[in-house]
Amino acid sequence: MYPIYVHKDKDGSASGFAPGVTGLFFAGETIKKCIEDAKSAFATHFNCLFEEGRLIPKAAEVEEYLDDENCQNGLWCLVEIDTLKYESKIRKTHNQQLQYIDVAVEYLREALDSGDPRVILMALENIAKAHSSSAVAEMLEDIELAEIVKARIHQNEIEVSLENL
Repeated sequence: MYPIYVHKDKDGSASGFAPGVTGLFFAGETIKKCIEDAKSAFATHFNCLFEEGRLIPKAAEVEEYLDDENCQNGLWCLVEIDTLKYESKIRKTHNQQLQYIDVAVEYLREALDSGDPRVILMALENIAKAHSSSAVAEMLEDIELAEIVKARIHQNEIEVSLENL
């Protein structure tokens, strides 16, 4: 459940926002239509965030915004938003990313065996691409992708130092 804050205008229309969800605004001809638009706005906004590789924000606590100047003379509502579909997309992306990192680490192993600094550099660039081409590091709060790369390198018993280059 995500809290939303709705202001009713003199003409009966309403507009609102979701505290803690930057950039999410909605409106409607009535309060009811405004709340319906909020649900649609959440879906669109969260899809955009996911596509951009950004975190899906957690629901804010209403108490944090009770004294906020933008949350006065209106009403609080709760909107049910299914974030599980985004979490499952994140897990799928995360698994794909781990597979890509494994391939990049294997390439690095072969590059180190070759001893060719240019090949080693290209292998390290592939790992960097694996890191930057995905937003997993942003999407998964508890896991740093760099730590995953280090763990994968360690699992494969690869030691990389600048001296090897």
